[in-house]
Amino acid sequence: MINLLPEKEKQILLVERKRRIILILNILIFLFLLSLSLVLIAINSYIGGQVKAEETVVEQVKKDFESSVMSSFPQEIDSANEIFSALNTFYKKKLELSEIF
Repeated sequence: MINLLPEKEKQILLVERKRRIILILNILIFLFLLSLSLVLIAINSYIGGQVKAEETVVEQVKKDFESSVMSSFPQEIDSANEIFSALNTFYKKKLELSEIF
């Protein structure tokens, strides 16, 4: 049936078909870009949530570490002071061999 159309009509139908194909391709590209942007937004929000969660964990661990270090630090200082005082008394009681000779 199309073969019976004049050449001008065939060209018009061909141009209209190409326009429809281009329109469909443009719509598909637009939908692809739209879905890609939605996926990227979802990934961004997911990673942002993970980062916030890790930041809170790091802050909690930092607070726990600081509190444990600060609670054990005075005990370590007292222990070191006892050792140094024991060493000091030992050196004070030591006899000098040069004094004996």
